[in-house]
Parts: sequence; C-alpha cells; structure tokens
Amino acid sequence: MTSRSLRTLATLALAATAATSVATPATAETDAPYARAAASVAADGNLIHGKNIVSTRRTATGRYCVQVDDRINLSNAVIHVTVHGSRIGSAVTPSPNCGNAADTIAVSIVTYQGNSGDTGFYLSIS
Repeated sequence: MTSRSLRTLATLALAATAATSVATPATAETDAPYARAAASVAADGNLIHGKNIVSTRRTATGRYCVQVDDRINLSNAVIHVTVHGSRIGSAVTPSPNCGNAADTIAVSIVTYQGNSGDTGFYLSIS
C-alpha cells in the first residue's frame, strides 16, 4: 500500500469515528423492547438514557424522582431498581417525596449501614 492510500484510509476512519460520536445525543433513547419505561440515572439526578421518561431529579441525598410519560400506568406496573455499587435501592409511587404525583416514582438509596447515599441507578418498568 502506498503512503497516499494509507493517509486516505486513516482520514476515512477518523471521519467515520467523528460522525458516530457527534450523532449520539447526551440523553439518547434507550433500546428496551420489553420494558414500558426505563432509565439510566446519574448520581446527580440527571437522565443519561431513557425510554418513556419525562424527567429525573435528585431531591436530597439518596432521594430521586423519576417522572414517566402519562401513557404509562404505574398502578399496575412492576418497578425494578438496580443501583451502582454497594447500596440498596427502593422505589414507590406515589410518594410525598415527589409530590404524590401518580406519574412519578420515588427512588431511595441507602448504604448497607443504613445511611442515605447518592449513586447512579437503572430503573425499569414492566
């Protein structure tokens, strides 16, 4: 291969890499075909990825609110929370921590010692 061919190949590879990194938004739609709604939430409460999620927010240390699309009926939903690291998570709806809104899930995270703690988490609703 000539040096010109190698430069062309390297330029094409660089352009392809740049195009794919620019095309991915910060809060991309999550591919979760068997979930009615799903979210990946950062420790600061920001939504990383989501499906049928309206908003997420951190309200206090270890406390988060996840608002789902109004087409999602939470009264008959199975809600699953998986936290990052060595912590325990729970989810309830409605909750006074999130204004008793019927479309919002309150997520609480505690350490194994029983203290509230901030960490990212995954949430799925089926």
